[in-house]
Amino acid sequence: MKHNPRGYKLLQKLFALPSRKILMAVLRKVPVVWRKVSTLSDRDKHCVTMQCNDNEISLQPSLFYNLSEDRMDGLEDDGAYRTTKIADHAMVLMLKGVSKKWKQPIAYFFTENGMKSLNVAKYIKAAIHEVQAIGLKVVATMCDRFNKPTINLLVEESRSELAKKGEQHQTYSFFINGREVMPLYDPPHLLKGIRNNMLNGVEKLMKLRNGSIL
Repeated sequence: MKHNPRGYKLLQKLFALPSRKILMAVLRKVPVVWRKVSTLSDRDKHCVTMQCNDNEISLQPSLFYNLSEDRMDGLEDDGAYRTTKIADHAMVLMLKGVSKKWKQPIAYFFTENGMKSLNVAKYIKAAIHEVQAIGLKVVATMCDRFNKPTINLLVEESRSELAKKGEQHQTYSFFINGREVMPLYDPPHLLKGIRNNMLNGVEKLMKLRNGSIL
């Protein structure tokens, strides 16, 4: 149905199959991650958090009346609060296994003009807290140059909390419920950054009149 909805509609004429609306309603109630955690080994429970599609996904602003829930969809919504602003960006948080190949989206948010770093930090903390509560072990979070301010907020918050206890925090990491989470840069973005720096360097060298390397 996901890849070929027309084919599923054809099968509905031949067999007694549920409608797409019923299937989607059932899928929304399936706790995929929660159900599999108990079957994972201690090593396979190690995972990282990720933000899908780099920083945020651009959306075409539009409004849609949700008849089944009697509400307008397309507004800014973080799951807890809705505003009257029309959303044009979405952010998706995902979990990915470290030693075992598995991944699972865990949260999504609709915003106008992107989400502020302070709010992103708040949602990352809340997501990691919930993930830890079901038995998974978040050891790192993937980031790029766009959400570096968010990571800085989390790191500084952990440093402040440790300073109040008379402890020093010398690593670039943060703590959630006493467990350390290490920020890691996404390898494709590292390669992209190196490429851009090299291209910029070559361009500057080409502009030198005497052609000498300073």
